[in-house]
Parts: sequence; C-alpha cells; structure tokens
Amino acid sequence: MSKLILFGGKGGTGKTTFASSAAIWVAQHGFRTLVISSDPAHSTSDSFEMKIGSEPTPIKGVDNLYGLEIDPAKELEDKLPSIKETLESPFKTLGFGELKVDASDLMLPGLDEALSFDALLHYLENPEFDVIIFDTAPTGHTLRFLSLPSLLDGWLMKILKMKKRINAVKNLFRSEKDDTIDEIIKLRRRIEHIIRIITDPKLTSFYIVLIPEKLAVEETKRAIKILQSYSIPIHGLLINNLFPEDEKCEFCKLRRQVQIQYIKEIEEYVKKNKLEVRLAFQEMLSEEVKGIETLRKIGENIFKKQLPLSLTKTFTMRKDGKATILSLHLPKASSKEIELWAEGKNLIIDINGIVNTLALQEVIEDKKISAKFKENVLEVRIE
Repeated sequence: MSKLILFGGKGGTGKTTFASSAAIWVAQHGFRTLVISSDPAHSTSDSFEMKIGSEPTPIKGVDNLYGLEIDPAKELEDKLPSIKETLESPFKTLGFGELKVDASDLMLPGLDEALSFDALLHYLENPEFDVIIFDTAPTGHTLRFLSLPSLLDGWLMKILKMKKRINAVKNLFRSEKDDTIDEIIKLRRRIEHIIRIITDPKLTSFYIVLIPEKLAVEETKRAIKILQSYSIPIHGLLINNLFPEDEKCEFCKLRRQVQIQYIKEIEEYVKKNKLEVRLAFQEMLSEEVKGIETLRKIGENIFKKQLPLSLTKTFTMRKDGKATILSLHLPKASSKEIELWAEGKNLIIDINGIVNTLALQEVIEDKKISAKFKENVLEVRIE
C-alpha cells in the first residue's frame, strides 16, 4: 500500500500549490508518486501547466510523477445507479415496475466525499505507486466525510432490513442470490478501511494549509480539534502568502505586522495544546505561482530537505530459484478481504471490490500461485 499525504484547509489558501510542490519534492527522491485532486475547481492542471485527466497522467519534466483529477460528480453518477438498482429491483420483482428512486433521495452529507475517497483507495492499493498525495476539497468537505461512517451505518442498515423483508416475500416465489447487498456491504467496508488508513500516523500525514488571516486561523483551530477527535495525525501547518519584509514598501510592512499577530496566535495555540506539528512559512512570490520550477522552489522551502513522511517502496519482486516472489505492503487490510487469481500474464488482486492488476512477463496459472498474509505484507509465490 502507498503512503498517503493529505493537504487540507480553507478554500483559496493554496492547498493545490503545496500538494503539487510536495509531489515534485517526493518524486525527486525516487518514489513513484501520484498527486490526486478531488477539489471541483481542479487547479492541479493549472499548477503544472498541462492537462491532467481522470487517469494517471505523467507530469512533464518530473520523473516518477503522475497526476489525476477525480470528478466527484462523475463518481456519484457511476456509483448511485447500482445503489438505486438495489432498492428498485425487489419491488420490480413483486410487480411494482413503476417505482423509481431519485438519486437525491440517496444522498447523505459526506457521501460525495466518500466516493472521492473510495476512488482514492483504488490507487492507494495499487502497487504501481509508493506515495499518494491527495489535494482534498476545502476542509469542511473533508471533515464532513469523517462523520459519514456513523450516518452511513444507520442508512445502510435500514436499506438491508428493507431488502431482507422484501426478499423474504420475493423468495416465496423464486429463490436467487442477491448480489446487490454484497456491493453495498463492500462499499461500507471500504469506507471503514479508508478511515483506518487515514488515522494511522505510519501511513498518513495530514498538512493544513492556511493564510495568516482571522477567518483562516479560526477555521484551522476548528479543523485541528475535529481531526484530533478522529485521531487523524496532523504533521504540519503550512502558512502561505506571508508578505515579504520590505523596508521600502510601507503597505507591505503594515500588512506583515498584522500577519505576524495571527502567526503568533496559531503558534500559541500549538504550544498551549502541546501539538507536535511543524510550522512552515511561504512568502508571496513576485511571479505567478505555476510551473515546475516555481513549484520545485516552494517544495524545497517548505520541506527543508525533509521528506513529509517516512517513505518506503510499496511493492518488491524477487527470484527464488525458478519461482517469482512478489511482496505487497497492505497495512490495515485483512486476509479475508483479499482474493487472488490469474488472467494470462496478469495477476489480479481484489481487496473488497477494489481490483488491481499486476502485469508479469509470463503466462501464469492459478494452480501455480500460493500466498500468505503476515504482518501487513501479502507475499505471493508464483512457481
């Protein structure tokens, strides 16, 4: 499993700039890195000055770096039909063909964010990448997602109870397996799995981006409290748009003095609450903040030659005689959630409905595959 670095904060503070800068910084250290944006504004393309699509796109000018933009609306469009079918299908079987469930009736606060995180999980468990950097939607949206499991649990339980009652009647006439319930349960498990990942400080690092202004500072304090209540590890506060020291610019001096007061306020808050977080500062730049070279400079300034998280390779392959041994780091997974099978030269790994494909050099057979899952590592032996 890839390590995850999240960037959150109030809208307009520079999350995308810092996420893009961090992605370049990590990729330069030899880790295969994917930067993902779930913000509907999708300014990642603007930052890198190139079109980034809905599939991993190589970033020009930076080895090991790929970009991806998730469209939350499309994720809803793709996922909700199966949930609608889950509710509609038993009624149709009983003769209620005209019953329709509107997508808006299925929405819960945070469900759109959950589907973005669900898409993120696919890449977290993809052995192609060592690090995933996630440029989240504004803080309120991300925090809303964290409260979803309790809401979703009650919502899904009501659906499952209704389905079971209807199926009890339906099966008086015809007995058949209902796969739609399984799909809902898998979605629920994946959301729980995501929460386990983002609350593990060995796997996830959360950086809050803010500017030294009243509203941003207050929102940051609220975000810290909520993140702490969910045990989300906060590794840093990145303070952006600091006015440079310029004795010739009276306006700059006055604005910086105001900003310094808010910086002192956030520093005192960190000290008072005994937070083990690193503060970093980025002054305003005279040039427009976009392009690889500008982003690289910001990354060097913010991380000061330190990687934002303890990073390791997520996937290794070695030979043992004629056998090939694959090792995949899958922390927080369960052996009961993992399925393996072969398709030609591809090894297919399914974790709770998230399917990943490993392309190998030779055709493999199911009978030649053996696997064991121990201490968060899936070891696959192919004879």
